[in-house]
Amino acid sequence: MSSNPDRADTNVHRVRLGRRVVKNSLAHYGATAFDVMTNLVSVGVLTRYLGIHEFGKYAFIMAFAAIFKLMAGMGIPSIVVREIARDKENAEKIYASAFLLQIFIAGATLFIMVVFINLLSAYALVKTAATLCAVAVVCESFSKLFSAIFQSYEKMEFDAYQTLFTQSLYVISTVLCVVVFGSGLTGVFIALLFTFFCECMFGFCIVNKKFLRLRLTGNCDRWRYLLKESYPVGIKRVLRMLNYRVDTLLLAAMKSSVEVGLFHSAYKIIQSLTFIAVGSTKAIAPIFSRYATTSKESLQLGYEKSFKFLILIGLPFGIFFSYFSKPVITLVLGKAFVDATPILQIFGWVLALMFLSNLMENMLIVGSKQVYTTITTIVSLCVNVILDILLISKWSCVGASFATLVSEMAMFGLMFYFVSKHVSSISIGKVAIKPIFACIATCAILFYICHVNVCLAIGCGILAYVCVLLLIRSFTREEISLFRQIISRKKSRIGLSKN
Repeated sequence: MSSNPDRADTNVHRVRLGRRVVKNSLAHYGATAFDVMTNLVSVGVLTRYLGIHEFGKYAFIMAFAAIFKLMAGMGIPSIVVREIARDKENAEKIYASAFLLQIFIAGATLFIMVVFINLLSAYALVKTAATLCAVAVVCESFSKLFSAIFQSYEKMEFDAYQTLFTQSLYVISTVLCVVVFGSGLTGVFIALLFTFFCECMFGFCIVNKKFLRLRLTGNCDRWRYLLKESYPVGIKRVLRMLNYRVDTLLLAAMKSSVEVGLFHSAYKIIQSLTFIAVGSTKAIAPIFSRYATTSKESLQLGYEKSFKFLILIGLPFGIFFSYFSKPVITLVLGKAFVDATPILQIFGWVLALMFLSNLMENMLIVGSKQVYTTITTIVSLCVNVILDILLISKWSCVGASFATLVSEMAMFGLMFYFVSKHVSSISIGKVAIKPIFACIATCAILFYICHVNVCLAIGCGILAYVCVLLLIRSFTREEISLFRQIISRKKSRIGLSKN
């Protein structure tokens, strides 16, 4: 029986593509692991040296700044990734136009932030800290643009270098300002500004040396197109961040700084891990952007496999925080924040949903249907605000966290509907039923052993989850074969069947 050359070429293409995705994913996840570790260290330092009341003020400033942080970017990096991935011949023009647009938007954002903080707060300390934070936000917005260049060229190792540099600098500067010099709340934001300024310079130098020269003269004719394409994404992300931060703002208005500190401390742990959820789609975004215009079949296959993969890695986070939130809070934040345990338990499932929501968002962007991301976020925000008003007065922080979970469920459901209708459809039962069954089985096992020993229980939970997945045959033969080919370093011919 002769071999099929077309099938062989397809398999070779898949393996090469898979290796590139794995390489970029490993680079990103390596940087993400370091990012998570340093974020947890920094939040541990802040909670212990600021105290719960000062940390509540810090939480208010960060909630305020986080909304404007995304306004400063306005979705431009996501569109830059898509456009350069599709048209590398005009990459220099796209970069120049995006840079010019970024200057105007970042400048406007800085002005609005300074005005707002002076109107909202009467405390000089808060005004000073928030102003420092505003300048840091502008610096970070340019860093995101440089990261988009790395991503569009599928060179995620440079993004990893930038992350390692930035996070190392942030931890060192935070410890120096807060612990060594005792600068308090102002010192926290001095460290933040210094870190993001250095990150911006670092990213610019790498892009200029390795990828694209910045030539604004005669190359800025595409900024209107970029603005038109990016503003739905930008508005969506501002609203999405408002969705996450509105709980903190309403808690600050309805409760004391203690409740704000407890809620935000749990959120900071989850925020440290959201880089995993966001980064899980970074490696595939440029590839999906090309498939959207060249091969709908490949786009659907990639979407289905990505959906399954993200369920498999997202569900364990929900399980973990359901059973081990208290030891995590005690270790990271200290015993003073142990009352935040039920909040973190709920947030664990918010994080699990975020893996899928980020995939849906990327699918709508590569399908040029980003306007639907704005619609879903508006609905989700409305759900969150209404539930916050109803639940915070009675259940305080726990009510706010439950409102966040319900709003995230609404967002995922709507995004899945829009992706299925306008971009690509999959059977959610086909890809989700077995991972969900493995999740339920693992939860049942942990219910009986979680109180014995934390380390032993975590190890047994991981083993149980993997074993159940294997027993119920969650992975197809094609997936197992492709995975073996991807990780294999042999240069033998791939995918050829012989007698």
